[in-house]
Amino acid sequence: MRRLILLLSVALLGSCSWVGNAIKEGAIEAVSYSSRAHFTLTGKVPENYWFQYSAYYQPEKHMACARFSPGTGGYVPREHVEQAITEPMSEPHTFRYRIPLAYHTAGCTLKLVNVSMLAFGRFRSGDWSSGRDGASLGIYDTLPDSVPPFPASGVRELRGTCMWLFRLIGKNNSLVKILVCHEADEHWQVPQDYDQRRRLGASLRRDELNGKTVHVEFRHSQEERPLFRGTWLNTTAGWKPCIETHTSIRCQNPPEFRPFLINGRKCTVYPNCTE
Repeated sequence: MRRLILLLSVALLGSCSWVGNAIKEGAIEAVSYSSRAHFTLTGKVPENYWFQYSAYYQPEKHMACARFSPGTGGYVPREHVEQAITEPMSEPHTFRYRIPLAYHTAGCTLKLVNVSMLAFGRFRSGDWSSGRDGASLGIYDTLPDSVPPFPASGVRELRGTCMWLFRLIGKNNSLVKILVCHEADEHWQVPQDYDQRRRLGASLRRDELNGKTVHVEFRHSQEERPLFRGTWLNTTAGWKPCIETHTSIRCQNPPEFRPFLINGRKCTVYPNCTE
């Protein structure tokens, strides 16, 4: 009986510590605030796309601004994340967000260190078959001289073209797609050589950002290709998936092909399904 009472007491103390810590953190969060210094994130996504950003804040010296974590039983650096997401739309749409450069909480300052930006695309109308990819902004106190300064116009532009990569999964060889986005030049061109393409992103100096604008725009490319190189053969009728062997997933010579499913329909070629 004494042991049961002791166990219940320990459980209650643990529960109280969790509740007390949650109340304390809630009170701290209630009086926390963002800095006036900020930059503006604007952009545009195509139809059947939507956009999400996540801004991450960390203290300059991690353990100089710590909180007690009941889960770990010790102190961990404080962090803060701000997020927003647009709604999927059947037409191109724009977005505009105010991104503070710092967040003040518990008597310390958390600096903006990274902004993750995701573009979501839907590859089948009428359902939630979708993929995502995006870009990242790294925010630094110092950067090498080789990194160009923020444009004198006050606007840094990022352009991304997004395309679908396709593959087969499962016993039924169902076709699914993966979204990838690459950096485009001022004419919205990407290198013809896929290996030369770059992910979208930028490194920015913190002291150059206040009052500035970062504009990121995504466009959809009609180009599609297999996720794994050499596993499909591009014929005059379209892409045909090769049969895998015990030694390789790549097409053999001569090639042998396998059927697959698109939306539950048996097909032999992509994208037209039948030859």
